[in-house]
Amino acid sequence: MTTSPKSKTQDQETALYEKTILPNGLTIVTAQMPHTRSAAVQLYVRVGARDERPDVSGVSHFVEHMVFKGTTQRPNPVQISEAIEGVGGGLNAATDHEHTNYRALVPSPYMATALDVLTDMLLHPLLIPQEVDKERAVILEEISSTYDSPPEIADLAFDSLMWGNHPYGLDVAGSEETVGVIMRDDLVEHLDRRYSPSSMVVSVAGNVTHEAVVEEATRLWGGVPAREKAPSPPAAPEQPTGPRMMPYRKRTEQTNLILGVPALSYNHPDRYTQDVLDALLGGGMSSRLFVELRENRGLAYSVSSFVKSYSDAGAFGVHAAVDNDRILPALDAILSELKRIREIKAPEVELRKIKEYIKGHTLLSLERSGYVAHWAGWQELMLGRIDLVDDVLEKIESVTADDVQALAQKLFTTDKLHLSIVGPSRRDAAVRKALTLG
Repeated sequence: MTTSPKSKTQDQETALYEKTILPNGLTIVTAQMPHTRSAAVQLYVRVGARDERPDVSGVSHFVEHMVFKGTTQRPNPVQISEAIEGVGGGLNAATDHEHTNYRALVPSPYMATALDVLTDMLLHPLLIPQEVDKERAVILEEISSTYDSPPEIADLAFDSLMWGNHPYGLDVAGSEETVGVIMRDDLVEHLDRRYSPSSMVVSVAGNVTHEAVVEEATRLWGGVPAREKAPSPPAAPEQPTGPRMMPYRKRTEQTNLILGVPALSYNHPDRYTQDVLDALLGGGMSSRLFVELRENRGLAYSVSSFVKSYSDAGAFGVHAAVDNDRILPALDAILSELKRIREIKAPEVELRKIKEYIKGHTLLSLERSGYVAHWAGWQELMLGRIDLVDDVLEKIESVTADDVQALAQKLFTTDKLHLSIVGPSRRDAAVRKALTLG
């Protein structure tokens, strides 16, 4: 067992990160927050939709559902939920393209209960065939419901435009075809091959001690043998070229559109500049896109920007919901803002406001033990380190107007434009013609 000492640098939430690695490779990280009365217990697994074979696309998400359906210790799903909800806590999970996360938030005296429940779910799921079939039907309904939501359709279409048949371009939940053929043996194989202690991080934040968490995790996980290294994920997707457009016809009262470009991975040294660029364009009600499209022109009720970052790829996008007859004016306004930030440096006053917005949002998020556990767990899993908050904020602070303009000039070019659009309009030719940044 290896244990790292406390860092000498302390963030503003008094959380000091400590790390221990068990002999089987399981990593345990904690952040002590004595001013709270909660314990956020999160288990991160380095497996997601990116790691799946095409014929079983969605198996990671399927496993995430099934571990809630009963274990050898708690054979009834209600027993799992009651163990956490019975002490006032909450239990949840999520599957992404590169990781899967299981989490519980409980009053701090019940930290051991939360860790026991999550461990039981991952190590001892029953995976009863009849329950697998029942949950398959639920997941198929989940996939179908996506197509009742225009914003979600636009998001899936945008991913498909950006990354095609690479796993980044596919729905994490899989498709009706693949989910329809996933069987119990596929779930067992996925757990056996991917849920290795060396591919997992236990992250706990709150009014707890590192020693108590390590003791409990060792009791639960110490006897689990180390396993062979999981297979490598597929190669990075090819960089798409545009301009390209994907329309999806649907009778709606509004048209949802996403306009975006290939962008930076979370491993790129300029990722903090990308965060500042994102906040300048679409971060909050005082951002450029919101002010111009909603306040000044009245073109959209909802408009925002976003960044999708993976280990070796990324995307920068703008989402807007607009009147069906105002697609072209809205698209023109978005493109104008992209050109403006590319051609004119952001004033120092605006840049200062955006930096304070990012810093304040980050610090306020870290008031919550759940976010602190996420901060530590995700970084340890995906980066192999935990960046202290003050260090990250210093990097945000160091971003200059020249940095932002240089990145905007790199990202925002006509040949990188990708547009997904969901609504009843058939003005495809006019929209395609408008896809230019000059």
